[in-house]
Amino acid sequence: MPLKLHGKEYMTVAERINLLLSQGEVTRFYSLNTDIVEMNDAYCVIKATLTFKGTETDLHFTGHAMEEKGNKGVNKTSHVENCETSAIGRALAAAGFHGSEYASADELVEALNKQSDNFATPSKVINPSQSNPESSKGSVESSASGFKGGYYDFLQRCSSEKVRVGEAQYRSTLKQFSLEKANQIDKNDTGVQARVIEEFTRLKEVTHDLIFGLEVSYLCSKSDKANKLVDDLDVGLDSIKTLDAKRDLLDKLIIATT
Repeated sequence: MPLKLHGKEYMTVAERINLLLSQGEVTRFYSLNTDIVEMNDAYCVIKATLTFKGTETDLHFTGHAMEEKGNKGVNKTSHVENCETSAIGRALAAAGFHGSEYASADELVEALNKQSDNFATPSKVINPSQSNPESSKGSVESSASGFKGGYYDFLQRCSSEKVRVGEAQYRSTLKQFSLEKANQIDKNDTGVQARVIEEFTRLKEVTHDLIFGLEVSYLCSKSDKANKLVDDLDVGLDSIKTLDAKRDLLDKLIIATT
């Protein structure tokens, strides 16, 4: 069962895997891969990629984690395995498979064991810009489909992407960078800005068949009014196929959550 702490619910990585496998046709064709980004005598960094096979294009969700080799606990003998578990958990969370919190119960327990005050600090989640130290103002335009690099333009682009990809995917993407809001990024850090936009451009629109259900579930989790609105529908979500119908429902749910 999910771990509950201070009114929040944290699912273990194993529970997130079970949730993934319980989705039937939605996740019937998927792959989950991990890659070591960096490893030395002191620590390791691992990236996990969850891929859903689509009829036209594939959907990719990523998660990063870093673990230091310790003198006690699980990291004394298995810091690489622990790191891989955390990365997998975060990739699953990026795809919407989590409890009420993005961090997994496994991460929370490990953080509490270390007597940490913050279970989701940047030391636990690698900043994706670090894997590309050559990121610069000049690379922003080429890697972000026309994004010019000005801070105002960056925030405007994030706002438009939020409308396109939906609240769930938008927030999950920012979580990969340990962010709650896009304006938390330093205005001069064009490398991170470029990577954020690059992640957004990889995402499908919120009306995509796979994403639509995740977005509806997310909005319902934020509001009892929205949840009741879906419960009162005469048809199931699978029956809502047209773009107009999807957008109409999403608009009503967004209003219900405000």
